[in-house]
Amino acid sequence: MSVRSIHHQDGFSLLELTITILLFSILVSTLQLNITRRLSQGLEVDQAELAAGQVYRLANAAQHYEIQHSEWPDELMQCAGAHGILEKAKLLKETSLDSPYLDAKGNANQYTTSCTDTSHFSISINTESANQAARLSEKIPGSTAEKAEVRAHYPRAAAIGDSGEYLPLDGSKSPTDTLDFGNQYVFGVKDIATESGQTLLNSVQYVTTANHDDSINKPTCPGDMEPRIFTALNHVRTQSGRPLHGIQLPIEDEGDTWTVKAVVTGSGGNETVGVKDASITVFVKCSY
Repeated sequence: MSVRSIHHQDGFSLLELTITILLFSILVSTLQLNITRRLSQGLEVDQAELAAGQVYRLANAAQHYEIQHSEWPDELMQCAGAHGILEKAKLLKETSLDSPYLDAKGNANQYTTSCTDTSHFSISINTESANQAARLSEKIPGSTAEKAEVRAHYPRAAAIGDSGEYLPLDGSKSPTDTLDFGNQYVFGVKDIATESGQTLLNSVQYVTTANHDDSINKPTCPGDMEPRIFTALNHVRTQSGRPLHGIQLPIEDEGDTWTVKAVVTGSGGNETVGVKDASITVFVKCSY
């Protein structure tokens, strides 16, 4: 009778190790690419937020200067040196001419100011790409983006009625006539109150989060305005665990309140929806 000896090999072969290392390298490369992409997107958002804030502060300072001096800063030279004059007038604090965007040599692109048309104060900035310009333009109301450049224009402060007077910055005088801003934006307003005590923040619009079957109070709207409600889905789940096929957010009018609901359809039909199964963002506003 012959006896065979059986040998067990411990560890991995060279081929197995090679394949493992190769797969690991691919996974690491993919992870690094995703992290880099996310960091890049976050950086662009931060750049747009920072640049929009700098543009707002520069434009606000220029409008304050125009109120005090009846001309734009450095208007004689078409406002090219406005930043330096605003700094000397102590109307600018911690607002550099350097933007967060870099040129091809790695130097910071600077904001450019002008007032060729003296009815407006203009600010322009070159970003690093057309996508960055579009993202920044979304942060600056009334601005325009062309290729990698963003331009914003700001009017002279609005006069009050026929008197030609301007509202003092300390709030010591209230307007007694209709304000016509010429289809321009109003910046820096904390709130607007009516004689009846209604305020822009509290009665014209508010946002809250609700669950399925929650009641939402209707605001008291000024004048002929009517309360309106809009909803958007935050997240939803099916109690059965089946795949989600559809979601509807019907609203029931209960007189002084609305009831928001979630109708969830799974692969087996309509699902039972509990209070915590759906989260709904609710927008309430007054409008005509």
